[in-house]
Amino acid sequence: MPAANAAELLRRNGTAPPVRDRPALRFDDLVWTHRDFLNESARWANLFLSRRRPGRPFHIGVLLDNIPEYLFAFGGAALAGAAIVGVNHTRRGVHLLHDVEHTGCQLVITEPRHAEVIRGSSRPRRPTGDSSSRAARRTRRRRSSARSNGSW
Repeated sequence: MPAANAAELLRRNGTAPPVRDRPALRFDDLVWTHRDFLNESARWANLFLSRRRPGRPFHIGVLLDNIPEYLFAFGGAALAGAAIVGVNHTRRGVHLLHDVEHTGCQLVITEPRHAEVIRGSSRPRRPTGDSSSRAARRTRRRRSSARSNGSW
């Protein structure tokens, strides 16, 4: 019977006796069973959920090579209800920053090999647009009212 979604498939394969102990992933000389894959994916899901910011789309940027963690991140996103955004490692600086901000990534997962790409593309945190917009409106109202009272 087909699974309704990836999370259901991971849970079913990771817990069903005929499947859970079969290999799900091979990488070099390492092997993860379906149960192992589910457990690793759940660990990633917990990380994502611990960093989630409510009220925003739950998008996770992934800047990884083709390594097992790439697949665990996908599994974790499925279990957490997040969407994965593939981040292109050939992009740099403002272009990479634009990609991450434009897609609304709450978190970007990378590996040491690509850490410099991320570091070179970041900028200092600033208040969210919503709160800074409210503050700007209050400031404009205060200035406007001060000018009309002749006290500016």
